[in-house]
Parts: sequence; C-alpha cells; structure tokens
Amino acid sequence: MKRAYCVIAACLIAGAFTACKEGGDSLEYSSISAYDWVQANVQLKQNKQAVMWFTLFDQIDNEAAVKGYQKETERVDRYPASIFDNKFVWILVNNRFEIRLTSEDKSPEYQNTEKLKGFLRRFDLAGMEGYSGPKLSGEELRKFIPKLK
Repeated sequence: MKRAYCVIAACLIAGAFTACKEGGDSLEYSSISAYDWVQANVQLKQNKQAVMWFTLFDQIDNEAAVKGYQKETERVDRYPASIFDNKFVWILVNNRFEIRLTSEDKSPEYQNTEKLKGFLRRFDLAGMEGYSGPKLSGEELRKFIPKLK
C-alpha cells in the first residue's frame, strides 16, 4: 500500500513538472489573422476561455518603433521590453521583430507578467534572431508563432 502511494505521488509530481515545463495550461488559437503582421487570440482548450492575444510585426522599416525599444531599460531575457505589470509584455527581437502580448481582462490567471514572459519564450526567437532577409508579410511571420498542443 505504501508503495502505491509513492507511485501515485511520483506521477503527480511528474505531471506537475511536465505541465509547468510546457507552459501549464492546454492552449489553442481561437483565431489567427495575417495582414502586414500576424495576430492571434489564445484560449484554453478545456473551456474555450480567451486568455491572451498577440500581434507580431516585422518593424524593419519602422525606425521609430526600433528607437523606442532602444530607450527601454526593462528586458525579457536579452530583449528590450515594454512591460505593464500583469497586463502586457512587448519585446523587440533582432532590432526588427516586435511581439506584443496582452492578457485578457476576463482571465485573471493570465494577468501575470511571468506567465506572459513564459509564453513569449515559446516563440521561435532563435529563428527571428537569425533572419536577415527582406521584410516579411503577416503570412510569412506565422512560422515564428508558437505551436500549441
């Protein structure tokens, strides 16, 4: 009996670790739209509750946006960031790709700066860092957004 409890406890701990490692909740896109940028709404799979939304821009030709980030003192990892605690986190990658991530007001569990930063880390930041070609359209930017399980 004692062994069964130990096995159950180990499974619960492993499950909690896996959930944290994967970003916690099971998320899906409720919509993805591509224009000159790409934007998406993210919701919980279980109850379809909207939790956040983001917009991804290629700002290669927007000098004002790039300069604005150069003045920022906050960072998410090594990227300059504009952060409004527990509401939004915006970052600039490779002095051109801007990700604006905003929590939904109706979803208090995602009104958490650290949780938003964690979701930003799921983007293909390395791919953005390595890109040096022409300006990307919204449809082309889709390749950088997180794959959700």
